[in-house]
Amino acid sequence: MRSFRSIRMNIQLFILISTLVAITALTSIPAYVIARNHSDFVIKEMQMRARGIASSTALLIGSHASAYLELSDAVTIDGVGTYDHTFYVKMNTVLRQITEATGADFIFTAKMLDAQTQAYILDGTDPILDTFSPIGEKDVLHAITKQIIMTSQPVETELVEAPGWGSFVVGLVPILDDGSSQPIGVVGAAFSSDTIDELNRHMNGSVGASFIFLILLITVGIYILYLLMFRISMEDHLTKLHTRRYHFRRLREEVRSAKRTNTKLSLLLIDVDWLKQVNDTSGHGAGDRLLQSIANVLRANTRAIDSCARHGGDEFAVILPGLDGRKALATAKKIEEMSKKIEAMPGTGASLSIGLVTWERGMDEQQLMECADQALYAAKSEGKGRIKVYEPKTKETSSVTS
Repeated sequence: MRSFRSIRMNIQLFILISTLVAITALTSIPAYVIARNHSDFVIKEMQMRARGIASSTALLIGSHASAYLELSDAVTIDGVGTYDHTFYVKMNTVLRQITEATGADFIFTAKMLDAQTQAYILDGTDPILDTFSPIGEKDVLHAITKQIIMTSQPVETELVEAPGWGSFVVGLVPILDDGSSQPIGVVGAAFSSDTIDELNRHMNGSVGASFIFLILLITVGIYILYLLMFRISMEDHLTKLHTRRYHFRRLREEVRSAKRTNTKLSLLLIDVDWLKQVNDTSGHGAGDRLLQSIANVLRANTRAIDSCARHGGDEFAVILPGLDGRKALATAKKIEEMSKKIEAMPGTGASLSIGLVTWERGMDEQQLMECADQALYAAKSEGKGRIKVYEPKTKETSSVTS
């Protein structure tokens, strides 16, 4: 019905798209103005693009503020200490992809070491090029960079000369710590004078529309990048089911939908019995394979609109929109029966304890989870390998199978 609709942008993604859409709107200037003022316009356009790219990159890094702060803290005036090399390479790769997608000449991050010195942390330049700045490489601290770190206010420059580098239009944006909202570094995105001159040489009446199209492509590219990262964070790496975080978000949406449309909604909480014994007897690899097999059973016996998630180490959750208790129980029985065909240990089929609850008006998502958890607890307390149905009216659970 709307399984993909539940995958929504988080607030950082919303800010990212809003920023790039705003840039697109600002570049929709009539063609005759572009033709008359193309030189100034190109510089202003590069300023906006540089600031927009820097803002988007700062949002991306800010979503990994703790890991980035550890990386930054490894760089001191005396040199570079121990740091997470995997995270460093990953973020450099992301910056390089954004650099290639946007046409920027440089995208980098830096920190202030002292009143005269800054050090580079990340660089989107290809490492094989001479212009690549490795982590900890020092440079003169520019007054604008210092101003941004001190005031936490983004800045875009005119065409300025950078000794040893050339002339650039640069957008500089602070990287803010999510917890304290304090700046932990600065992101720079730069377009060289060569890039600007090339644009000037090819300026014509259609260039305004071209800019808009280009920025829309940038928007789509970075949106896809964010969406992929978001979806990865919502998928359990072992079972390829949804994560606990996704489950709660989806459940909240389904409860709201049930309240709004007065439709049915059921929830299963499933515990894989004896998983610890499987791990202790046959090894954790066997336990992982058992969890993957159970996940496959869940996928095979639920609908496209249902949501299957790994809720904990040995626990799964299944949201069943539109199903009443009877139909949800039939689904639970199918899952239980199919799971028995999986060999958990030599000569022993897998065993599941299942708690089932059907939403009733007045329940919120937290209460629904608590009721399902009570039913699951009852199933495990009575010997495992059974389905327990929570009865809201009597505040009890009833046993269905054993």
